[in-house]
Amino acid sequence: MKGRQKYLINSKGIIRRREILEAAKKCLIDKGLNGLILRELGKELNITHGNVAYYFPTKNALIKAIFDEAVQKYTEGILSAVRKSSSLEDALSSLIEESFSVNEKKERVLWLILIGSASNNPDFSDILKRENSFYEVSLVKEIKLLAPHLDEARINYIAKIVRTLLDGMAIELIYEKPSST
Repeated sequence: MKGRQKYLINSKGIIRRREILEAAKKCLIDKGLNGLILRELGKELNITHGNVAYYFPTKNALIKAIFDEAVQKYTEGILSAVRKSSSLEDALSSLIEESFSVNEKKERVLWLILIGSASNNPDFSDILKRENSFYEVSLVKEIKLLAPHLDEARINYIAKIVRTLLDGMAIELIYEKPSST
């Protein structure tokens, strides 16, 4: 294995990558996008800028990794709630209720940063599109399990409606102050 792939099989590398991600996420939440500076992040972790760059060659690569993880966590939480439902109606209710819980978490700031920056930064726009696509595909899979009698077009339509509804809720978050939790 070469270069950056090597760290994936090295437990020390996995730990270091996790430390960088956590410190960067905290920095984004506390200081915003402009406050995330890779050199300063390295200093905070007592590692070199080169070490940070080994795992994340650019700030955008680091931000992409943060959002990959955030959407995975968000999607798993929502899908877990949906899987406990016995009907499509219960699943949609659970999905919306679980989505509201994001409003109460500090990680909400991460989404505000991404949504607020996407219109000015093509990389962030691409991240948002990719994350939405991943989320919608996950919804389709769950709806198929809950309502196997529905045809593919209707399932895709329902997933798109739910994702659009949740996107609208996310945009509304921009206008509210994050809670102190």
